[in-house]
Amino acid sequence: MIEAIRRIDAHQIKGLGPAVANLLYFVHPTIVMPFNTAIVKGYNAVTGSNVKLGKWDHYLSMRDGCLRLNDQHRQLLSNDMGALAGLLFDIGSGRHAAPPRTSAGPPISRLL
Repeated sequence: MIEAIRRIDAHQIKGLGPAVANLLYFVHPTIVMPFNTAIVKGYNAVTGSNVKLGKWDHYLSMRDGCLRLNDQHRQLLSNDMGALAGLLFDIGSGRHAAPPRTSAGPPISRLL
């Protein structure tokens, strides 16, 4: 799946990223993460990252970070990447504030 994303990225097709990521999510919800403005904003707020929407290398970086978050908080989150994406969407859209970050990482458990 990741190799296919890298092949798509090699074609440098503008605006294809979020749409393809969202379609791939429905095919592989435990491997691929949805990708939209609010999710990216939420991810950046929670992690302190600077991910940009529409860039595959940024998407893959966010995905890796989300897989780590999901693994760290396995008892609180589903293995479906949409569960974490929903939380990040709510943070990115302003519905919930991001938890304060520590040197150990974001305490997602404070939100759940």
